[in-house]
Amino acid sequence: MKKQSVAKRLVSLALGLVLVVGLVVPVMANDMMQATTNATWGAEDYQVTIVDGAASVASSFFDGTWSSPFLTVSNATAVRSVYRGQFEEFDDLDGSTILFYANVLAIHTTIPATVEVLADLTPWAFGHGLYYAYTLIDTGGYDFQIDTARHLWNADWYVPFASGGRVNDSGGMGWQITTTGSSYVLSEPGIYLTYNGFFPLLIIARNPEGEATPNLLTASTWAHNSITQAHNHGLIPQNLQTNFTANATRAEFTAFAVALYETVTGREITERTTFNDTNDINVQKMGGLGVVGGVGGGNFNPNGTITRQEAAAMLSRLIERIDQPLPIVAPTFADNAQIANWATQAVGQIQAAGIMGGVGNNQFSPTGQFTREQSITTILRLFEEFN
Repeated sequence: MKKQSVAKRLVSLALGLVLVVGLVVPVMANDMMQATTNATWGAEDYQVTIVDGAASVASSFFDGTWSSPFLTVSNATAVRSVYRGQFEEFDDLDGSTILFYANVLAIHTTIPATVEVLADLTPWAFGHGLYYAYTLIDTGGYDFQIDTARHLWNADWYVPFASGGRVNDSGGMGWQITTTGSSYVLSEPGIYLTYNGFFPLLIIARNPEGEATPNLLTASTWAHNSITQAHNHGLIPQNLQTNFTANATRAEFTAFAVALYETVTGREITERTTFNDTNDINVQKMGGLGVVGGVGGGNFNPNGTITRQEAAAMLSRLIERIDQPLPIVAPTFADNAQIANWATQAVGQIQAAGIMGGVGNNQFSPTGQFTREQSITTILRLFEEFN
């Protein structure tokens, strides 16, 4: 490996800064490297060896030599190089000008995966530690995109390390996995970062093959976080993990409601109410609990899109069936007069509890449509309240 110049290290630092603070555009992983067993790859600061699914990582010294492995990652399936661009650099060693191609290594793994430190991470490394940095947008195979619209270094998404500690060297939340013997189990899909130099090392954690993963490319950016969390809690049925901006149907909303009820209570719903126009098990379960009723004539209209006031009424009854009824509160929207009498109390309850809000200008829009991602967001809020 060529001895790195001071200028090159500065470029490395700049690249690390760009990636860490979330100012990068979405990038795709180049199809350059794939692991089977007993294979080694190197790029910039790191050299990765995978043997029988275990990845060990060494880092480079200023004199161009490699360290002993300092980090291991279990369940490793591949290594990819994420291309970061071309830079012109003045080499201060011999006065020449060279082109510098920067690549960042990404280790792909399946959850749960254990990251373990074999030797202390370098204290001067930029942001040393382990960080859950970005939501993973899985685009199939080993390709992925970094979701820069939802940067996950905030209190809402910080999951403490087992010891309760965290690293704040680079202004972001992280886990204290910096000293020999420290480790962390990656239990959620996502893009993780760690450092033992200036360049980041990416760890792309996915669900095991065959397990459905939400297609975040079909969701609004504001909903990525909620969809990811809801999926991790088992609140999104497999057939509803795409087309998130589509209007939710009445039957689809019952599927979300059943997932919430059975997850929170730990009890499968055995009660059933049948309807003439559907055999959907989720509709029957919610009917059996008294959360939903028909539209007349023994029908449910399962494929009809659910309205905002219908969603509020169902959520209010669902909360009651979980034995945590909400206090009776009148809604305070400017369009209260447009809310149906049968839904007014429910809308007030759901508004006061912070489960559903307005659509702007203090309007509730009671007959407006309710999308899949909006449904998931409200279901997640209820889940968090119950837990």
